[in-house]
Amino acid sequence: MPKGLARLLDRRTVLAGLAALAIGSTSPALADYPDKPIRLIVPFPAGGGGDILARTQINKISEALGQQFVIENRAGAGGNIGTAAGAKSEADGYTLVYGTNGTLAINHTLYKSTGFDPLKDLEPISRLSEIALLVVVHPSLKVANLSELIAYAKSNPGKLNAGTAGNGTSSHLATEMFKKAAGVEFQNVHFRGGAQALTDLVGGQIQFMIEIMANAVPQVEAKNIKALAVTTGARWPLLPDVPTASEPACPVSP
Repeated sequence: MPKGLARLLDRRTVLAGLAALAIGSTSPALADYPDKPIRLIVPFPAGGGGDILARTQINKISEALGQQFVIENRAGAGGNIGTAAGAKSEADGYTLVYGTNGTLAINHTLYKSTGFDPLKDLEPISRLSEIALLVVVHPSLKVANLSELIAYAKSNPGKLNAGTAGNGTSSHLATEMFKKAAGVEFQNVHFRGGAQALTDLVGGQIQFMIEIMANAVPQVEAKNIKALAVTTGARWPLLPDVPTASEPACPVSP
């Protein structure tokens, strides 16, 4: 068992942080942990970016621990429902919750009550990943780069529809930051998860998204949508032709 995991097994813990991992237990038989499958609550719909990241990382953890993980998608209220369920679960070390910056930080400025206190009810174990975002548009929107998207938005205030994975999610926060930095106006359309939003982007019901790369890249590679910029400090190796948001053609800081 990883030392960092073992040190925290004497207290209630859950997944926390910007895609981070934690676990809770008050069981006296810590030496045998884990001796049965572990439940992982992902507080987002299946197929979205958070779900993809959680499943990718947890497969490796399952191999390291030699124990099966059962993933339970409990979506709703921007991730609050599933996270609250995990925070209130029995403290036996066999329920984990996958947390994000949305569920552990952003939501607590947007909702009167989330159903849990991230500082009192949750304890982080480890960060699993850092999430980069990708600005993507439907091919029918005739813009070749971020500068042209900004110019189009300024010429057509309020006419663009930007999809998000839900109120308070990373994609929502990114679109609001983009609005402020670029000085543009458009409509945010909140979906029940990134998978649903991306489906409507591919179908042309919305015009663009600023979505996490794990969810958006496969559709870019399939040429169903077009990538304009990445939010990483340098160009992403899998998308070498896509500029960063800070390059001259993309005058918006990530």
